[in-house]
Amino acid sequence: MNNTTINTDKLKNAFESVIKTAHEQKILFSYVDENKISVKSTDYTETIEIYVSTFNVLKDFESFSIDGNKFIKILKSIKNKELILSSKSKFLTIKTTNNNFRIEKLSELHIVFEDEEKIGALRLNDNFLLGLDNCLHSISTNTPQLQMSGAFIQSSKGKLNIVSTDSKRLSVFYVGDCDLEFEFIIPKKATLNIRNLFTKDTEILFSENSISIVGNDIKYQCKLINAKFPNYEKIIPMEFNTSIRLNKDEIIESLKSVSVIEPLVNFSIENGFISIESKDNSASSFIKTDVEENFKIMFNSKHIIDFLSVIDDAQFKFNYNECNLPFVLEAGVAKEIIMPYIDQ
Repeated sequence: MNNTTINTDKLKNAFESVIKTAHEQKILFSYVDENKISVKSTDYTETIEIYVSTFNVLKDFESFSIDGNKFIKILKSIKNKELILSSKSKFLTIKTTNNNFRIEKLSELHIVFEDEEKIGALRLNDNFLLGLDNCLHSISTNTPQLQMSGAFIQSSKGKLNIVSTDSKRLSVFYVGDCDLEFEFIIPKKATLNIRNLFTKDTEILFSENSISIVGNDIKYQCKLINAKFPNYEKIIPMEFNTSIRLNKDEIIESLKSVSVIEPLVNFSIENGFISIESKDNSASSFIKTDVEENFKIMFNSKHIIDFLSVIDDAQFKFNYNECNLPFVLEAGVAKEIIMPYIDQ
């Protein structure tokens, strides 16, 4: 690599994106063309490649890898808008007006994008990204049940939904209409990376085992979870004894204040008041309401707060049957089915 001038922030942003999927923190530098290099990483589930433009004509060079963490630390210390990279023998040199840094080059990594036959495509648009946002909180973590450790993407009966569950709650987000029939599960970490990497309308190509996305100066691939998602539709109630509309901000504020010590709360409506009390009776809150229905239920306040924190609507529907049955929160095209807490 000859003396190559690059925008510092663009290179730093690229490294901060690829380091998240870097096995042993190794990042691969590669030549793309005379005006562009690429930085690439993989953890053997996800693979990311980001292209970075140079200000001067770049000569072809052999690919090499470096310690990504060390390189990012150097980039964060640089205040200059531009820096100069040069590669000689065993080291990559980073130069600015006042500073020189040197980092050891490592052996070349073998990183490839799998070339699988694609069986379908769907739009990665604002609504799809919003669906990922709405379902992230209920994806199970540290679970042996692989089917619950990701976002379930399902197109069935003309509807495209994003679904997730941790067995105590179920998030369902209607993305839009879709004529194709397919389903697959994206790992939780991949949903976070997709949300952070792609902000413009593009296309997701999917095969039997992976998805691929190509955006402006970004190439991404992820292996899918090989598991069968549970039949979630059978636990969604179709009818309700009570359906009321509540103010989102009021409920969030009351739940947060009451659940400071104890997350389990008793939620009841009676005589024109919403009453929220912690299970251990250490805190309580009351909200005046026009709702005439009377009912009482106990639940984990975090489950409600998580859902209400990701919706844009000022109000939401609270759908209820019995204190020992799942209840449903609704806001626009988002649903949350939550299991109540049964006090033994």
